[in-house]
Amino acid sequence: GALRVLLIRNAEDSLLAFNSKCPHQDLEMAPAPGAAAATWDQNAQTLRCAYHQALYGADGGVIEQPNIPPDVTGLERYDVEFDAMTGEGTVFVLGDAPEDNTSEG
Repeated sequence: GALRVLLIRNAEDSLLAFNSKCPHQDLEMAPAPGAAAATWDQNAQTLRCAYHQALYGADGGVIEQPNIPPDVTGLERYDVEFDAMTGEGTVFVLGDAPEDNTSEG
């Protein structure tokens, strides 16, 4: 099946990308029909799952565990290249963003 990615604009020139399923009970956090969307706190740079209130940092790490067991280890985060001038970008789901191998001369 398809992999849904949750994109968050965490700064004027920066995007974050996470697997949109909360690892707690594999529930959808991205805005979708029938889903309770997660809430991004721009000031705190945190993401709260609407289902059981797990709180994740911008790095995907767990700040607060869900209010019911089991505990979680963190969200899967993906590398993003984003050009704020054009509004275009790329999300790297299967690996890291490639190194910039351009050279001058």
